[in-house]
Amino acid sequence: MNVQNKNSPQQNTASIESLQKISIGNQNAFKALFHQWQPRIYRYIWLRVRNVQIAEDLVQEVFFRLWQKRQHLPQSSNFTAFIFQIAHNLVVDWTRKNKVRSQAMATLGAKNEISPAANDQIEASELNRAVTAAISNLPPAMQNAFVLHRMENLTYKQIAEVMNISVKTVEKHISKALQRLRDIFRKQDFL
Repeated sequence: MNVQNKNSPQQNTASIESLQKISIGNQNAFKALFHQWQPRIYRYIWLRVRNVQIAEDLVQEVFFRLWQKRQHLPQSSNFTAFIFQIAHNLVVDWTRKNKVRSQAMATLGAKNEISPAANDQIEASELNRAVTAAISNLPPAMQNAFVLHRMENLTYKQIAEVMNISVKTVEKHISKALQRLRDIFRKQDFL
């Protein structure tokens, strides 16, 4: 499944223009930027912490920090990498402070009940759970690179900037993640 890259030059250009307005305190530009980026940042963070409340809190913190750094934003030539770097750092900090990853996963499992709908819906739900579980069992760096590439459509170069690693290391993480996921799904008869 190859998804078109959401990070078009127009999107980054629009973001840089918004950043210039934000840097002088334009709250309407900040609100527009928030509405544009909040869903992607939320999805990225939620996939890391697996808790709705924590994800919402961390998303708010991302945008709070963005507002705090508003006077320095126009110098950011790659807004996508910049905002995901903030999100990544917050998730790493949260993980270090709160060693409750397994508890968050248990909470997620208790809240996600499969509805008694048609077989197709049940199978789709099971597949979604299997994919989510498989991704969450990848080593953290591999998981991070995979999520940023496959779910947030960042380029290898952008991922390298966010994670402070080389592009080759990003390639290795994604390649190994894909191989592990294929192995898991073959064992579970999904492939």
